[in-house]
Amino acid sequence: MRIRLWLPLALLAAAWPLSADTVKTKDEQTLKGRVVREDDKTLVLRSTFGELTIPKGEVKEHQRATYVVELKDGTKLRGQIVGETPEQLALKVDSKDRPVAQGDVKGVTERPGIAEAKLNEMRERALKLLLDKKYAEAIALYQEILEHEPDDATSIYNLACGYALTKENAKALGMLRKSLEAGFIKFGHIEKDPDLDGLREEPEYKKLMAARATYVESGVALSVERVHKALAARGIDAKAYKTLHDKARNFVYMHTRSDEDLAQIRKSLEEYGEWQWKNLLQNRPQDHIYIVLLNTADTGKVFPRGGGGVFNAGSNVLLCGDIPAWKLVKTSVVMHEFTHALHFADMAARRQTHPIWLVEGLATLFETANRDAGKVLPTHSQRLGILHQAIRAKRSIPWTQVMGMNHPQFMQNAIIAYAQSRYMLFYMLEKGLLKKFYDAYTEKEGYADDKSALRTIEVVFGKPIEEVERDWRQWVLAQKVPLVPFLGVRTRDDKGKLLVEDVTANSPAGKAGIKKGDLIATLDGQAVQDQNDLMEAVGGKNVGDEMAVQVTREGKTLDLKLKLAARPPDADRPPQPPQPPPAAFLGASVEERDGEVRIKEVAKDSPAAKAGLRVGDLVLELDRKPITSVRQFLDALKPAKPGQAIKLTIEADGLEETLAITLAKLQ
Repeated sequence: MRIRLWLPLALLAAAWPLSADTVKTKDEQTLKGRVVREDDKTLVLRSTFGELTIPKGEVKEHQRATYVVELKDGTKLRGQIVGETPEQLALKVDSKDRPVAQGDVKGVTERPGIAEAKLNEMRERALKLLLDKKYAEAIALYQEILEHEPDDATSIYNLACGYALTKENAKALGMLRKSLEAGFIKFGHIEKDPDLDGLREEPEYKKLMAARATYVESGVALSVERVHKALAARGIDAKAYKTLHDKARNFVYMHTRSDEDLAQIRKSLEEYGEWQWKNLLQNRPQDHIYIVLLNTADTGKVFPRGGGGVFNAGSNVLLCGDIPAWKLVKTSVVMHEFTHALHFADMAARRQTHPIWLVEGLATLFETANRDAGKVLPTHSQRLGILHQAIRAKRSIPWTQVMGMNHPQFMQNAIIAYAQSRYMLFYMLEKGLLKKFYDAYTEKEGYADDKSALRTIEVVFGKPIEEVERDWRQWVLAQKVPLVPFLGVRTRDDKGKLLVEDVTANSPAGKAGIKKGDLIATLDGQAVQDQNDLMEAVGGKNVGDEMAVQVTREGKTLDLKLKLAARPPDADRPPQPPQPPPAAFLGASVEERDGEVRIKEVAKDSPAAKAGLRVGDLVLELDRKPITSVRQFLDALKPAKPGQAIKLTIEADGLEETLAITLAKLQ
């Protein structure tokens, strides 16, 4: 099976080599030239202005050019120039250093660049050509892609598939070897890929598979190097990040933590993974997962506009920020992103692409949870408060709309969409239906007919989606929003000190005597230098806890005491989403038992209850349509409108009866 290269997130895409030899500095200068020398501290460019020496610390972005070096014997080398002297040209070709004597060089030209968006479009088009069995066209397009990106391991692998499918085994094996050398080490996929079945008995194929351990080691090293480059492009000291390769689980950790902290994180992730594979996702990752644990200082460099983490499905890299504010609300960035990694591995094994609401719903569901004694129990978070406000203001998004959103639409409504996705799944979990839902949805037949998972939810609950949503809203409003400790100050960092810019009236800080202009020096004896320190200190407390605060005011030190209160709800209201037309309400759910459809639940005072429908009644027909499955029942009910009368034929106590039921308007 050909591999789709997931579009890289902007964070990582901006750090990988692009197609123009351009250096942008932090003071917004743009310099162009050929690299003459480069070390850890400086970069020397030969430009139209002569040789320019640029301190690495001043480099904001370095876009590498790719050159075509033609030798006097007719050979053409394509790669990046990483150094040059009168005697020698230093090239990097296919990620390998290749020195070339200047006397052998006939000419050097810069290969025309191509925009990343255009390359991604070409990759998608080439993949479709393969899927449509237009092999010759796909091969030609992949060759063009590799002219621009010779180290694109996924495109090299897909080209190998193209050659294998056209029975050009020698070329296929050559490209397969090249893909492994470029870092395509998805051996679990390679060994099961039917596109390569024609190569299995080839001695060269067996030789490549026998060298698996060597390729994995070099592939991991290449990926770590790429992550280091991405971090360095953000002004981060990548060398400060230690690497630990857990070969048993295919986890690669990159971190600045102590051995004790890392051991605790590893234990937590390993136990959580085992729970997921046993209870929900089932398929273990076949590819390496790169877990980058950013420290607090570097988090702001990677996420300057806020946010805590990101998972890149193309590279399997998790960038996990250290966000004290997330600690305040008892939420784990690492668990959120790690859940993404586990879910994408499960999707890959099933060859499925799940909708964004389910992808983000699972990650947010498990980001806030108790993980004790090998069990994982999601707990309520501040996303519940957002949802409370939205539902009470009639501004929640109908389930049918949430489930039909693409990624851009979801992110445009992110505040509500994240909260709703989490609590749609939380509701299923509370009802004991989450695993039943996921298993039913991911079955080949279920997934093929129901990409959004809407019909699966209806079948699992045994009633129309509108009724499920109505019951969910009632459940949500009955849940208690967790209390978050609240100090009551607005602050800003001021030259290594924390300046109070405002104090909320009647807040713990106001009652303790903290005033605008104070410098917060310590909290419970711990030094406070910035807002992260403040969040860290308060995040370890609960509502009602007392704290000792030391402030500096007009050169004098004051020792104060306060008692933390609960953070008040946010005043901002989410926007009003478009509302669907009113749905019809029957007030009964059904289930299948021993090949029959029976009434599972009857809502109090509903049309079903008033008509005399009872739990356990056997459903035979709906408006003269035979009913032998839950889906048939739901499909027959779906066209009905409020006020419409339906005829439901049932069997109760051995007697067949037809009930006339007038449907109500769903409230």
